[in-house]
Parts: sequence; C-alpha cells; structure tokens
Amino acid sequence: MEWKKRVRTYSGTKDHTPSEREKRNRQIARRAAAEGMALLKNEGILPLKADAKAALFGGGAVSTIKGGTGSGDVNEREVVGIYQGFLDAGIPLTNQSWLEEYARIYRQAREDWRQEILDQVAKDKDKKFFQIYSTHVFRMPAGGPMDAGQVEDADVAFYVISRTAGEDADRFLAPGDYYLTDAEKADLNF
Repeated sequence: MEWKKRVRTYSGTKDHTPSEREKRNRQIARRAAAEGMALLKNEGILPLKADAKAALFGGGAVSTIKGGTGSGDVNEREVVGIYQGFLDAGIPLTNQSWLEEYARIYRQAREDWRQEILDQVAKDKDKKFFQIYSTHVFRMPAGGPMDAGQVEDADVAFYVISRTAGEDADRFLAPGDYYLTDAEKADLNF
C-alpha cells in the first residue's frame, strides 16, 4: 500500500472585511446579550446621564474576555472591549492614562506568557503542546496604582474583573481565579 502525503490547505479567509452573514450574526448576538443581561441593583446610576464622566478600572476594562481556551475559544475578526465601547459611546473617561498604561502592561504580560509556554514546550518534549498550554493559564496582570486624581472628576466609576477558563486543568480556588487578588481587593477598597 502506498501512502500519499496529505497537503493541508487554509480553509478560512484572509480578508478582514466582515461578511454580510457576520454582520447579521453580530446584530443577533448584540440583541441576545442585551436581552440576557440582568441588573441586580440600580440606585439611579444607570442609564448614565448624557454628560456623565466615568472612571474605568480593572484588567477586564481594557482586555475584555470574549471566550475561553480550547473549545471555549472563538476566532473573531474584532472584539469591542469595554474600554473601546465607552469610547465608541462618547463617554468621557477621567483615567485614560491608566487605561493606556494597562494596555501596555497587558501586551507585555501576554508576550511573557506566550514565551513561557514555548520555553516549556521546548523543554518537555514528552508533553503535547495543548497539555502545556492548558496548564499554564494566563492571569490578568495588575494595573498601575489607582490615583485619586483620576476619579475626582468622575460621576461614576466602573471596575471590571476578568478571568478566562477553558478545559480540564485551568481553574483553581486561588486568588486571580475564583478569588480576588490582593491588588483587586485594594483597588475595590480605594
């Protein structure tokens, strides 16, 4: 029996323009999200007044989690995070410098995490990539310290906590996962 070499081809598209189907699906997803949200308590804060200024903190504000790992992940052309959503809505933010600095911290943390996985893969040839990837969960980094000057002109403040999850070996009863980190607790008590 003669074996033929299988040639893999790229089945997706490299065009970054959303298709009509994707545009329709976005509308459906947005409607489903709006209908599925529950506001547990509103003491007159929402909806925001048209001229309201907001302070926006927390790792999830800049790098909003859109899916998990493994089969919980999704490939998307674009993700509108909470920070970008506030900008798109024209809500003035009093702590834009904190948000931009967090974006830099986050990018560096992702690069370091990726390198840690690649180093482990190179070192441990017996394990498959996904075994190493799934047990090296990315943890949202802490941002810089919150500054009173960044919130004094704000009418409202938001703090967004994000976690990622996937399959099997990536959830822990530990700070930064199911529990708040010391930095998150300090920020929330600011």
